Amino acid sequence: FGDRRELCNSAVWEVCRSLGMSSYLIGLADFDIGSNGCCLKFSDRVVISIVRALLHNTDLLLVSSALDVLGQGGAVKVLRYLRKYTQNRGLPHLAMPDILRHDKTVLYTSKF
Repeated sequence: FGDRRELCNSAVWEVCRSLGMSSYLIGLADFDIGSNGCCLKFSDRVVISIVRALLHNTDLLLVSSALDVLGQGGAVKVLRYLRKYTQNRGLPHLAMPDILRHDKTVLYTSKF
């Protein structure tokens, strides 16, 4: 996922699972995604982009109408997880002292 820190694989896959990544991808050690992810479903590409941003401990996350491809149920699932992310000031299961956690902001726009 492009992160330089040592993260426990199970923590990364838990975020992926929580955001609705396809179950056949979760836990794979090696998977050929093709050029620019052409072998992935678009919904999985959206989830991967969000997971990467969260793992990098992003302070400001702008989410456009890309969540619309996840369907209403998938989009609601992601938005609920992002609410937890902002309330916990980061990923809750990553070991980080509270004093180092700072405010997070997520802006979401939709065409609906």
